[in-house]
Amino acid sequence: MTNGEIWVFNRSYTQYIPLSIYDLQMWMGTPSIFVFDCSAAELIVSSFKTFAKHREKEQDTAGAGQGSSPPQPGDENNPGANPSYKECILLAACASNEILPTNPDLPADLFTA
Repeated sequence: MTNGEIWVFNRSYTQYIPLSIYDLQMWMGTPSIFVFDCSAAELIVSSFKTFAKHREKEQDTAGAGQGSSPPQPGDENNPGANPSYKECILLAACASNEILPTNPDLPADLFTA
């Protein structure tokens, strides 16, 4: 996860494929809720925050270069409005140094039960 990617199933659930957190942010937009139910989930949250700050800097730079005030985040009347990633909720199962416990008598993930 240190490279800003998570591994997810493909559409047919036959293999894992890498997915960039940066791309995930773009596809989901804001507001959104993200559930990272895996070992070392805090690393994903850290990458998410890093990419969100980077994306917001890009938006500020692009807005400043237009010579007018940039669109305000959350402005539904303006389709060009920049999303604010502060409107996202991130749920992470454990810290960066933790591994999810496994027990054959329990569900495989926290939210299955």
